[in-house]
Amino acid sequence: MRFTRSAVFGSVSAALVVIIGGVALHAGSVWIPISAWWDTSDIMHRILVELRLPRAILVLLCGALLSVSGAVIQSLFRNPLADPGLIGVSGGAAFAAVLWQVLGAPLIDHPLADLLGLPLSAFLGGVLVTAVVMRLSSGGQGLSVVVMLLMGIAVNATATAGIAVLKYASDTMTLRQVTFWLMGNVQQANWSQIALLVALAIGLVPMIIRSARMLNVLLLGSEQALLLGVNVPVLQ
Repeated sequence: MRFTRSAVFGSVSAALVVIIGGVALHAGSVWIPISAWWDTSDIMHRILVELRLPRAILVLLCGALLSVSGAVIQSLFRNPLADPGLIGVSGGAAFAAVLWQVLGAPLIDHPLADLLGLPLSAFLGGVLVTAVVMRLSSGGQGLSVVVMLLMGIAVNATATAGIAVLKYASDTMTLRQVTFWLMGNVQQANWSQIALLVALAIGLVPMIIRSARMLNVLLLGSEQALLLGVNVPVLQ
């Protein structure tokens, strides 16, 4: 049976994810034995199931969804080096999330706000920046990729400056939380966040998969895609 290069690469990558993930679950400040999985009376079982396992699953889900969004952006920009930070999405999301941590979270003390405040702020920040950039990049001849890239650079620079101001205005504890969050901290990961992320993935990923053929055609160029029947303005 012949395996293509992509199939071999995918299989090896999946095996490495499983191996590294398994080691990460047991290694750390305290080494957790394999027996902790079924010994529910051991404190190590709680550490494994309630702390480390949610963090590992959340990281895997975020990485998977980031790869999907990256593939979509690379198709839209027809650039294999494009990433979600190219048009300011990451910068806008980071600024909104930091704004919530510095100004919003101290004022709103509610369990629902603790669960949804940070991810919802980041999501709305990314959506708002995307809408503004696409609006300013649209003209009589459609969406200008060059203008969008320049707008993304400007938005990222503005967001970086805004984050620096917010960090300067925050107290010591908030500054520590913001710094670790910007570095990719998943210390607060829990099963509720995972359930929310899975629900979003189930709703959005099939829509992206259905658009995969049109995105592939778009790689040929906007004019060629139009000739092949792709509604480029709607897709972009």
